[in-house]
Amino acid sequence: MTTIRVDDEIFLRPPRMSDAEDLFVLVNSNRDYLRRWLPWVDATRSAKDYRPWIEGRVGGNEYWLLIVYKGTVVGATGIRGLGFSSKTGEIGYWLAEDMQGRGIVTRACLVL
Repeated sequence: MTTIRVDDEIFLRPPRMSDAEDLFVLVNSNRDYLRRWLPWVDATRSAKDYRPWIEGRVGGNEYWLLIVYKGTVVGATGIRGLGFSSKTGEIGYWLAEDMQGRGIVTRACLVL
């Protein structure tokens, strides 16, 4: 899977094992905000908890990418429940609280 350029500020790329620590720090610093929508947030207690997610992000009926804004990972987006014969899927995303209101998710989803 390759990197997808959204515009001059945003690109989407597959998660790498080297992202585990940064993902933990990002989610941990946004834990109170994200737990309202993401039931898995409280189960993540270390960077190690992200490794299975990273290993399984592409394949089957899911396709997940990290959202990189101005060179920094700020969230994730993807499509799950892909039905290739029916051409359907569900876009999901999460974004750091302080990144809200910049059109990041809107721009990323338009590309997806």
